[in-house]
Amino acid sequence: MQLAGTTIHELAHTLAGPGSGHGPAWKAACAELGLWVAQAAGQEYLPEHFETSVRAKIEALPHPSDGQPTFANRGTGPALPRRQKPCPLGIGTRGGRSRGAGSGSRLRLWVCGCPEGTAGRKVRVASDTWDATCNRCGTNYRLG
Repeated sequence: MQLAGTTIHELAHTLAGPGSGHGPAWKAACAELGLWVAQAAGQEYLPEHFETSVRAKIEALPHPSDGQPTFANRGTGPALPRRQKPCPLGIGTRGGRSRGAGSGSRLRLWVCGCPEGTAGRKVRVASDTWDATCNRCGTNYRLG
């Protein structure tokens, strides 16, 4: 279940397209692929999270013969020190702090067209579109 859920999660990113993160387009893609309950990170996939025909196909797959997954650790062995990491395709797409404190700026670097070696300006703005002109060189800022 875990492997199938993770695979569908990642395939939904492909269907939703770049920059969709874990938003409405991604959730719609998950539903289209048969994953009804979809979370951005740390999800333990259960049979009821899948559409009935998808669940039947998952359950028909052969079970691993080389051990059991340790994702949920249901008391079958020692707890492994593991920190769940979020899916990287959703990082920064909605301005959240999904990577945790100190993970870096969400601001985009914009630079003017001042010649190199001069006192060109670099500005960080929280936008993919920014219409501004450098007062020194007269050029529009562009993403750096």
